Amino acid sequence: MAQPPRGAKSNNPGLKKAEVQARKENMEAQKIAFLTSKANLTSEEAARFWPVYNKFEDEKRNIKKQMRAELNDTKKDFATLSDADVERNMLDMLDLRQKEIDLERRSFQEFKKVLPVKKVALIIAGEKEFYQQALKNAMR
Repeated sequence: MAQPPRGAKSNNPGLKKAEVQARKENMEAQKIAFLTSKANLTSEEAARFWPVYNKFEDEKRNIKKQMRAELNDTKKDFATLSDADVERNMLDMLDLRQKEIDLERRSFQEFKKVLPVKKVALIIAGEKEFYQQALKNAMR
């Protein structure tokens, strides 16, 4: 069966959701492999580390989702919002960014409980490198 051109919209929303989910899972598997290699994790270290990491990733995803919702609400209604509403939305965004920073601090402390600090640093730096490479590849 022929595939639609890249970027073409599918008439089957179920297929699109399945494709998006498959791409997310593939990206996640690539990230885990990349970071495991980058930090040279042993199988024992990986077994201890990834469950802790995944817990914090879930929390981070929830914060990012809240941030997108807040930003979309502000953009959608911007012309009709009062100054007080805009200020409240901006303060809400700052609160969410603070939650994200607090989460990063907590995750760093938890990661150090299961890995040497140098490996934690390699993973944190590796995340940025992985996403930069993924973005670069997506732009091709």
